[in-house]
Amino acid sequence: MADDADADAIIVDAHLPPWTRELLGCLTAREREVFVLRQTGLTFADVAARLDFSPSRASDLYATAATKLTAAAHRAAMYERHVSTLEPHHRPMICGAEQCQVPDGMLMVLHMPLLSLNLGVRALNCLQQSGVRHVGDLVRKTEGELLKIVNLGRKTLREIKDTLAGFKLHLGMETGSWGPPGLQ
Repeated sequence: MADDADADAIIVDAHLPPWTRELLGCLTAREREVFVLRQTGLTFADVAARLDFSPSRASDLYATAATKLTAAAHRAAMYERHVSTLEPHHRPMICGAEQCQVPDGMLMVLHMPLLSLNLGVRALNCLQQSGVRHVGDLVRKTEGELLKIVNLGRKTLREIKDTLAGFKLHLGMETGSWGPPGLQ
């Protein structure tokens, strides 16, 4: 068994660039196997024979893996581009009685589309149906405003708050003169 793990590690090192290796953790074990084997040059039929399932299943798993890796790379690039160098921001309770202001260095994050946040389908659909299209639109909202949106409950609200916290933002922020792209 250890020999199989060592052989897989050699395959991964030889056939995948470093940035792809870092993102493999977002895949299931089966998706990772199919993706790595396909990257070595094997056909879907060869991969399927090796893993004991149909070529169409191998193709489906590869497509899913490629989609997940692309999304993870996009999120990582957006985070690196917009967030990684930002200082942590004050929470609303610390900001005082007035509304918390988005720091100038974070204004570019407000232009990111909601899709960049990798929210769940329910959260994304609820927000888009209520007219929220960009991160800047979202951080202006309060918890109460979000809970008034049809089908957006406490669990979805928690998901949104946790996601924003990863970008060093929170709900109820004052965005100053920011406006959606194209409307400024």
